[in-house]
Amino acid sequence: LDKFAVMPNHVHVIVIPRGEWTLSKITHSWKSYTANELNKLTNQRGPVWMSESFDHIIRSTEQLERIRQYIEDNPKVNRLRQDACDTSAGALITYFRRGKLQKFFMAQVEQAAEELDFMTAAKLLESSSDEKKRKLPGEMYDLLDSNKEAFIIATTEEMAEPRKRRGRDSAANILRILKTTMKNTQKLTEDQEVYLKKVSIQLEEGGLPKQTAKNTLKALDALKDELVNPFKVLAVLQTHIPERLLQSHYAEQNPAVFGKREVILSLYLSACTEQAGLTGE
Repeated sequence: LDKFAVMPNHVHVIVIPRGEWTLSKITHSWKSYTANELNKLTNQRGPVWMSESFDHIIRSTEQLERIRQYIEDNPKVNRLRQDACDTSAGALITYFRRGKLQKFFMAQVEQAAEELDFMTAAKLLESSSDEKKRKLPGEMYDLLDSNKEAFIIATTEEMAEPRKRRGRDSAANILRILKTTMKNTQKLTEDQEVYLKKVSIQLEEGGLPKQTAKNTLKALDALKDELVNPFKVLAVLQTHIPERLLQSHYAEQNPAVFGKREVILSLYLSACTEQAGLTGE
């Protein structure tokens, strides 16, 4: 048993079956026993867990690190969605861009807008193919103004930040680690080297969201002595900085934090429903 997270009606877990215990036997045993015990405690009857299960074979260290991080982040995303459900008017997530600078904010009624890292925002913005279009409530525009105000304040502060301080920020520290890693790439594939170069360019040009950079640096620092292992560093980077964040449509060839402020996408999370509407500018 490796990393796991127990959610309201399902579980995310990394497990290695042993002996005659197949994955289906293990999950059936877990679900049956826990459902019976939970129903006893709550004096209820009926199913507790989702009927279907989805499995994925982990084939590399990089995949293992990515899935571990996904499991660790999942409860946080669920709590953010629950926060939106618990409010009387839901919440709004907005993706902003100014030049190469990208940020994500979530605003709720009577609460200050909160900056999100890229992976958390991506999970919250994820929609299913059968998602129905719903009418957007009037308070969405007040929430959008709140997110806009937070983005303006954040970008103004970063433009005014002294250059000597910028050398000590998260992006600069990641770049320093990355340059050391790229000196030891003999065992990496060509695609992996290209990915590292893309990350390096994005960091040098200021195109990485600040919150994403903070979380990435925190995960890299946690490697400690293993920071010299290029595969470990690569796995952390790929977990926190996915390839799609490095694609050209996320950051055009503009100066780092100058140019027009743009609202790229907004998603309204309605009260006690996951998604109520989608709008872009």
